[in-house]
Amino acid sequence: IRGSDAVKYLVSFDSAAVGRMQAESVVSALNLGMRNDSVNIEIFAGPQQDSSSQLIFDGTEEVMSRYLYDGEALIPSEENDLTHCSIANWDKELAMKRMDRLIAKEGYGPAGKKLHAVISASDAITDGILASLKRAGFSNKDLPFLTGMDGSVAAVKGIADGERGSSVYRDPRTLHEAVVKMVSSIVKGETPETNNVAFDGDREIPAYYCQPVLIDKTNVDEIAKRINADGGGGELVRIN
Repeated sequence: IRGSDAVKYLVSFDSAAVGRMQAESVVSALNLGMRNDSVNIEIFAGPQQDSSSQLIFDGTEEVMSRYLYDGEALIPSEENDLTHCSIANWDKELAMKRMDRLIAKEGYGPAGKKLHAVISASDAITDGILASLKRAGFSNKDLPFLTGMDGSVAAVKGIADGERGSSVYRDPRTLHEAVVKMVSSIVKGETPETNNVAFDGDREIPAYYCQPVLIDKTNVDEIAKRINADGGGGELVRIN
């Protein structure tokens, strides 16, 4: 909701933190900062119309800019802004088509140019990227490190199986609890707890940003149990 004085507060997840977590997982997996060679990465962002896409992208750029500047990380396609990286509607098929095009353009493949990581804004986008890579002959032993967001069943299983590198989970219970706490404070006539500021044009809106959680091989079992416990995803995550 934009351009309305009726909005007094915002509760959301920290989207910039999502981008930072995705990028930091790549930095860790590829030992960036401690290499003597360069790695090739590509970036897939969310739709430009979604305000969270720019924030996620900014978070990613905040972490990766150092390594891109030093030349330790390269984006061979040179598609490194939101306009080129954006996937409309977080669509799996569009992500697959873009990855198909990058593979053809750059020669990525098990026996071709090495693709070390793909920073993907969501698990749905990663689904399409993965389908394209597999069609090009990639297997678990030579797949790039793949990120994502949402903690989808496919992503959690993929991390457990070594097919994907990481995802970011935004636990709905964390958001629900923050909303209830804020509304309760407002009803009591108190000033709600905030920890950030959101901007609607030039207007500042006090905000409370919940922290997402990175899922990787170190905590995938634990997070799978949490996702199953929240009961909102329908299909249970079975990784054992």
